[in-house]
Amino acid sequence: MHRVLQRVALVAGLLPVALGLAVVPATAATPTGTPAVGRAAVAADRDDFRHVQLPFSGTLVGVTEHINVQGTLDVRVRTAVTNDSVNVHILARLIDTTGIGVTSGGTYRFVGADTFFKEFPPQPVRVTFSPTFLEFPPTPIVPPNPVVPPTPIKFLTLSTSIGGDGAIGAVSLAFNGGDGTT
Repeated sequence: MHRVLQRVALVAGLLPVALGLAVVPATAATPTGTPAVGRAAVAADRDDFRHVQLPFSGTLVGVTEHINVQGTLDVRVRTAVTNDSVNVHILARLIDTTGIGVTSGGTYRFVGADTFFKEFPPQPVRVTFSPTFLEFPPTPIVPPNPVVPPTPIKFLTLSTSIGGDGAIGAVSLAFNGGDGTT
């Protein structure tokens, strides 16, 4: 029973650190007496985060017709700097995005989120990312038209600059009006 309690105490003590709720101090002593060096202690002051919501609109080539699309892209960019690299993580998520078919007048829905992760050497870079989302056909589906599953589609391109120190530049968005189906 004593070992079980020791284990529970160890896990309970490490849980806040694992969840990022506590920072391991750079000078905390380990059982051997040497200083502990954790990721939070080493690079916390060099990480960066940017959150933007970018509205967009345009006409794209859908699966069955041209679609006038309007919506918002929620973008979160995070960098984490280590001694020899800059890790870039981008999350792109559609918010309230719909389209009207040019020919049919039907309402299309676009949903989804996509991520980008890459490690770069610690030097300035330009990052571009074309996330994949889902295109849902207009409803209701009436015979003789079949029920069609959503189609993966790419119609937006994100770009940002990342400094060698992990600093995030302006995030920009380009609408791809060409055939964006994947």
